[in-house]
Amino acid sequence: MTTERLVCALLVLFVSCSAGADDPTFDNPLDPTNKGSLPAPISIQVEVGDNQVRLSWDMPEDGTSATRYAVFRRNFTATDDDYELLGEPTERTFLDLAARNGTPYAYQIAAAEETGSYGERSEEVTAAPALFSISIASDTQATNAQNASVVLTAPAGTNAYKLSEDPSFPNASFRQFTSTTFYTLSGNDGPKTIYAVFRLADGSSSLPVSDDVILDTRAIINSVSFDGDDVRAPGQTIHFVLDADETTGTASVTVPGLFNSLPLFDDGTNGDAVANDGVYERDVALVAGSFVSGATVTGNFTDLAGNRATGTAADRTLTVQEVPEAVDLLSPILAEPPDRATVTLRWTRSFSSDFDAYRVLRSETAGVSDSDIQVAQTTNQGVLELSDGDVTEGRTYYYRIFTRSRTGLQSGSNEIKVDVPNVRPPAQVTLNNPDGIAETSMALSWTQSNDGDFASYRIYRKGEPAVDDADELVAVVTNRETTLQFDSGLVENTEYFYRLYVEDTAGLSTPSREISVRTRNAAPAGVTMNAGTSVTSSAATISWGRSFVHDFASYRLYRDEGPGVGSASTLVAEIFESDVTSYRDSGLDGGTTYYYRVFVVDDGVFPGEKATGSPNTIQITTN
Repeated sequence: MTTERLVCALLVLFVSCSAGADDPTFDNPLDPTNKGSLPAPISIQVEVGDNQVRLSWDMPEDGTSATRYAVFRRNFTATDDDYELLGEPTERTFLDLAARNGTPYAYQIAAAEETGSYGERSEEVTAAPALFSISIASDTQATNAQNASVVLTAPAGTNAYKLSEDPSFPNASFRQFTSTTFYTLSGNDGPKTIYAVFRLADGSSSLPVSDDVILDTRAIINSVSFDGDDVRAPGQTIHFVLDADETTGTASVTVPGLFNSLPLFDDGTNGDAVANDGVYERDVALVAGSFVSGATVTGNFTDLAGNRATGTAADRTLTVQEVPEAVDLLSPILAEPPDRATVTLRWTRSFSSDFDAYRVLRSETAGVSDSDIQVAQTTNQGVLELSDGDVTEGRTYYYRIFTRSRTGLQSGSNEIKVDVPNVRPPAQVTLNNPDGIAETSMALSWTQSNDGDFASYRIYRKGEPAVDDADELVAVVTNRETTLQFDSGLVENTEYFYRLYVEDTAGLSTPSREISVRTRNAAPAGVTMNAGTSVTSSAATISWGRSFVHDFASYRLYRDEGPGVGSASTLVAEIFESDVTSYRDSGLDGGTTYYYRVFVVDDGVFPGEKATGSPNTIQITTN
């Protein structure tokens, strides 16, 4: 290989060589100044803006194979005419952000082939970036005018503009440029964006510019209110609220005779609970000497766009009056036995000209307020004492007297503490005649105690009259509402005596009447017959075991000539001593067989006596 051919081989990416040439020909296909076969771009559109130029273009039919493009620019006013390569976009658009306002530029565009060579450059187009702007409604945040004013800013030589609320400007046409105009905002109230495009004398257009504004054509007041009572006193604080459901406006409240157009706030200060929620509020202290009667509270509101809502009144009126002078509560009087427990309250007289009532309020804890229990009231200004009979001994009460005016204002007296001594025993309850009487148990019932210091019911029992609290304690019941108790483990056919004591928290007690009751009678246990002894032709000795029942009445000895001896058989004898356990039966017939049984009989009352026969029958045969 010759030296010349070796040089051509090494430089193949950057040069083209002619075989056999004396010298190589350098021809770099990537040099943008070298023209390829692609045609020049056409239909170049120029849009200018603030320090920027946007270019867009098309390609002829024979240039659609282009995969990228070269954008060249030169300073139109520069002394040299050299173009610089700005960029190589792959799309048919390019944004020059290096341009500066007021400087004219010339641009050319070329398409690139797959080999990297650029085709023919386009015709030169010129552009001068400039500041364009639009201002709606004097650049305010909101407007109440549907037909809003528009201020247009563009460089000299601008000859037309078009406006739209759609950035693609459908159905919008250019109009002759003027710096001020009007635009009719669409639709209902709410945020609006207006876009503008300007056309320059050279036929180029600006990039779109825009401005935002809120269309707000009306203001409303949802409600006006104030807290607390309708009647207030100087020195008190009132909280006013106006709900406009719209922020950044100005709100006020007017109460004739108190204040006019008092500002309310929606910034989280002066009593406003939540900033920027469309609810305007304020805490206002009523100054001394304030006086109004049934005044209307009216709220006013003007929104950011200047719309003024119709003045709205609160649903109740406001009265401000002086509170009546407080009275002095004096030492109480406590009733003594035998009178029922009562606290009598006494106080000094009120001389208020609009006096309405004295109210006696009570609490079982210190700090009586006008929400506590009202135990008494009088509308007679000259009545200076009232009694509270609904007290319980052993408890502590706190009292205040509230003097109320006809407007509803009131003032409280000093507070006193009253200890009600426990010196009265509880009221007697009635011990009822028992129900459910059984052989070893019964149910006791009584009326309920209504004493406020109730502690317990205590039931006592013994086997004879005159029961007292030294006798056997049957039960202690601490639930006031429990008025039934079962007494078990009793002896059948036995009389018992009961008394119930009601006891209070001080240990004082009151007995009920005494009642007596007998348990139901049970049949006595039978005894066993022994074998007959000393049998002769006319007599025999009959014996049995001893009975130990507590209610023993007698032994009844029966005889029969058959084995079925019962109470229908011949009664031989009735013996009334429990320790006599034999009997000599005489007058018998000789050579005869007799059968015997003995019955134990008790002295039962309820439901009556009962007898139990011996479990066995004996027989004898006389000689």
